[in-house]
Order: sequence, then structure tokens, then C-alpha cells
Amino acid sequence: MQCALCQNTKKLCKSHIIPEFFYKELYDKKHRFKGVYSIWGKIVFHFKGFRERLLCEDCEKKLSSYEKYLRDVLLEQYPKIMELKVGDKLYFNVNYKKIRLCYLSILWRMSIATKRFFKNFSIPEYEGKLKDLLNRDDPGNPNEFGYIAIVPLMNNSFKRAWFIDPHLGKMNGDDICFVMFGGILYIFFITFTNNPRAAEAFIQRENKWLITAVDVKDTLLDKYIRNAQKIIKKSQ
Repeated sequence: MQCALCQNTKKLCKSHIIPEFFYKELYDKKHRFKGVYSIWGKIVFHFKGFRERLLCEDCEKKLSSYEKYLRDVLLEQYPKIMELKVGDKLYFNVNYKKIRLCYLSILWRMSIATKRFFKNFSIPEYEGKLKDLLNRDDPGNPNEFGYIAIVPLMNNSFKRAWFIDPHLGKMNGDDICFVMFGGILYIFFITFTNNPRAAEAFIQRENKWLITAVDVKDTLLDKYIRNAQKIIKKSQ
């Protein structure tokens, strides 16, 4: 079969759409986690992170190396993230190329994925550009598919196990994708015109990354979390 990234005809791996380490906090004793689907009003059990046959072994290894780097960065920063209060900002150093390529690969995989978790998100007109950047190991410019990382707190508490499926939206005229995994809300700017405030929060070539803590009520997620809570309550 044809690899979705390099386009070569090879045996395909079961590739994670979102890296497996983000699911760690979700698994119960039976190694399963609950998927709360507000669009259908139901809960579905999953036994592994969302995967599809997308990549050949070579491309899988390449993207996995970026995922490993991101995992190491976040595992180091999670203790600090857990201490954040509303309004706090956390700055830390990262490798611009590795971290950008990892998140670009996640954005691209979410767009081409067919699992129902990704049903509300697709940017086919940008998939070619993303794929080209990944094939060339080019992280692009900071404003090119730039993204903001936000920690939404509920009662000043960090919820690492929170996942929200990706959705398209608008922000100051720009097309955005917002998605949450590992307790962090990511807002990807699919298009970017002139938003200096957002640009300041993008990862910069100087290898600086900013994560900001906000109250969940002040984010795009509030209604999705309230819907999920209602579904969970009905199932109990």
C-alpha cells in the first residue's frame, strides 16, 4: 500500500494520530479509556490510542523520533505545569525544528485520519503543504501553521487526562483548529494574517516555548466539557 507521507508503495504500520504517551493518564486497570462523544451523546471504550495504517516503517521512525523528543520535553515540564495558576506563564527552551515538526505531523495526521474522533476536522487544501514540510524536514516559519499552547484549569486544577477532539473555528478572521490532548489546549492557526498577540505565543526560532494557564470558562472548551459531563452523568 502507498505511504501517506513519502507516497512509496510499502507495508504500512499502524500509526498513531496523536502520540501514544498522551493517553497514559487515561487508561484504567484493563488498559482502556472512555471516549465521550458529545456529537452522538455516548461513551465508547478504546483499548489503545487512535491508530490507522498510514505510514511506512521509515516514515514512522522519522516521526516517532520527533514524538520521543516532545515526550521528553513534556515529561520534564509537567511538574511545573501542574503548579500553574490562572494567569501564570511558563517559558522554557525547546529545539525549534523537532518540536515544530512533531506538532505539524500531528496536525497533518488529524486531517487525513478517518477515525470518528477526527470527524469534525479536515483541511485537505493544506495537507499537501504540511506533507511537503514533513518530507523535507522543514519546520517552516513560526507563523506558518503556528500554534498557541494553553493550560485550561478547572478550579485552578490541571486536568492532564482531558482530551477534546479537533474542531475548525475562527479567531480574528483567521481559520484555526483547536484540539486538546494531555491536558493542553492547542490552537493551530491554519491561516495567519496579522495577530501580534498570537504570534508572541508561537514557538520561535530562538527555541522559546510559552504555555499560559487560563480558567477553562474563558476558553473555547467550556461548552464541550459541560456536554461531556452531562453524558458521563447519564451513563452512571
